[in-house]
Amino acid sequence: MEYGTLLTDSKWNIIKELSKKEQTPTDLAEKTNTSLANISQQLRLLEAYGLVKKERKINTKEPGKPRTVFSLGKEVMHTIIVSKYFAEKKDLELDYLQKAIFTLWMMERKEDIYYLEKFLITNEEVIKKCDAIGLVKSDNEKIELLLVTEHIQDIRDKYSNQTVQNLEDKKKTIVCWTHNIKEIEEGIKGNNDHFIHLVKNLKSVLEKDNLIKKILDMKNEKNT
Repeated sequence: MEYGTLLTDSKWNIIKELSKKEQTPTDLAEKTNTSLANISQQLRLLEAYGLVKKERKINTKEPGKPRTVFSLGKEVMHTIIVSKYFAEKKDLELDYLQKAIFTLWMMERKEDIYYLEKFLITNEEVIKKCDAIGLVKSDNEKIELLLVTEHIQDIRDKYSNQTVQNLEDKKKTIVCWTHNIKEIEEGIKGNNDHFIHLVKNLKSVLEKDNLIKKILDMKNEKNT
């Protein structure tokens, strides 16, 4: 069965919720406004196709009674291409670079996609050495990125500012702000203007272990 056929509205709602964080069947039933029995049935099918996985964890609220939590399994894309002389649909399991590229395709500013694709494909080391890449802001002249890495000096020396040219010979500068997670956390807590600018409208391009989400949670906690 293709993922496009498998992912009915109810299953898609589960996937969307699990993309935010791992959750129990009870959590999912509440958030999707459906019965626990229905959620359990849907989860079994999604698990059979590898789209979700389950894990038993210690229950801090009820010691001695483990709880079952679900999280996303495979990272996949269901593609449909319809163009003159060519029509195809296919399920793809994504590697790290493909995930970044396809995330770019979902961006609101379509004119930025080519520049960022070219930057990431040309500079694959950025993807290998960064734990997260976030879009800070963009305009007609530049695109600002936040690169989260422990290889700070190496990445700064090589990738702080790069000019990328598109097929129409238009150019944009890719400005990379490079920090590790500790610097970002301290900057947000200290209300540092530079870090507040970086996270104000930050959007994920690529991240390991929900790192961009954790940064945004830090920002939101600071604002409450």
